[in-house]
Amino acid sequence: MSKQYGVVLIGCGHIGQQHIEDIYYRDNIRMVGVVDQDPARAAQFARRYAAEAWDTDYRPFLTRRDVDIVIVASYVDSHLPITRDCLAAGKHVLCEKPIAGSLGDALEFFNLVQHSSSKVLIAHILRHNRSYQTIARLIADGAIGELKAMRMVQNHHALNWPRYKRLMEDCSPHRGLRRALSGRDAVVFRRIHPVGRRLLRQDRRRRPPGQLRRHQCPAQQRLRRIL
Repeated sequence: MSKQYGVVLIGCGHIGQQHIEDIYYRDNIRMVGVVDQDPARAAQFARRYAAEAWDTDYRPFLTRRDVDIVIVASYVDSHLPITRDCLAAGKHVLCEKPIAGSLGDALEFFNLVQHSSSKVLIAHILRHNRSYQTIARLIADGAIGELKAMRMVQNHHALNWPRYKRLMEDCSPHRGLRRALSGRDAVVFRRIHPVGRRLLRQDRRRRPPGQLRRHQCPAQQRLRRIL
């Protein structure tokens, strides 16, 4: 039998669920534990995905020799301290994107990984998608000309508006994706699910008039300057 890896999931939210649903039933995976600040949610995940234990604190799991891999699916501002603790304990890490909320924290994260013997993977899953790899190659080869604008469509549900708004604030995919594809910035025209658009309009109505005008159509304004 191949090696069985002991895994701990930190963060029992939507993204954490996507991670654990894809691995908990595999023969080479043993869910040692799940962690969340909400004890009820952590306990629910433990029951649902057959984790051996749950906790609101991830640190006790880092002292266990049967834990090989830690999945960090918590909020962005916790990625650096959690990863720092995991690497200090000799654990391998799968960390959600983005790695940090500031350039300083991102550089510290990078340096930690560079000087660690553990393996660290950031969940930039689209970089492993053959369609995106083909697009990046076409752009790099000049087959479709210089990239100046991209049109992106998102279909994330926005029924849980506080969660979705935090997601957009913390890890908007547009800049990272256009840089991954082209190696440079480009203007992106975005479309969001109709529910999300309605909630965004409601949120904008609460802004001061001057602030609202600055957010009305920045992509088109940048495009006019570029062209």
